[in-house]
Amino acid sequence: MADDDPVRALLGAEGFEPYARMAVMARPLEGMPPAPHVSGVSVEPYRNDWSEAFQNAERMALEGLATFAEMGQPTGYEQAEGFDAFAVARDQRDMLGFAQAMLPEGWINWMGVVPDARRRGIGTLLVAEIARQVRDRRGTHLAALVEVDTPGQAFLAKLGFRERGQRRTLMIRRAG
Repeated sequence: MADDDPVRALLGAEGFEPYARMAVMARPLEGMPPAPHVSGVSVEPYRNDWSEAFQNAERMALEGLATFAEMGQPTGYEQAEGFDAFAVARDQRDMLGFAQAMLPEGWINWMGVVPDARRRGIGTLLVAEIARQVRDRRGTHLAALVEVDTPGQAFLAKLGFRERGQRRTLMIRRAG
């Protein structure tokens, strides 16, 4: 919710507390950078029989993000084969990254690259694949809700995504 939303104070009085600052980032498909060639890496549609490898990659890729810490595993994406656009980047041994987005809307719901595979073009490769699928379905933009001041926000900005609208604070009431 927006910081100036009067409901925020009411929720605070009921025991809800902030746990993450978020920004909506978006960009048009027009002018997207082309998919880079990443030697030894393939991008494939996700398959549910990769769920164990996916959960391991997900845990490594999203470690330290407040939203992932609150959600915990399983997230549900490990059984999301065929759910709109869902691509994974793999080498011959490991799952290196993943991206899931709604079609044709282009809303990126879940994305990450394992730390050892970052800065090799894998994230850009995954976004390019999502963009291709959105374009094929006549979508025009990509958008994502991203934690503020994280590498993910910087990565999307580098690809031409810009913040849209007010930043938001996610709140939670923990059992206790």
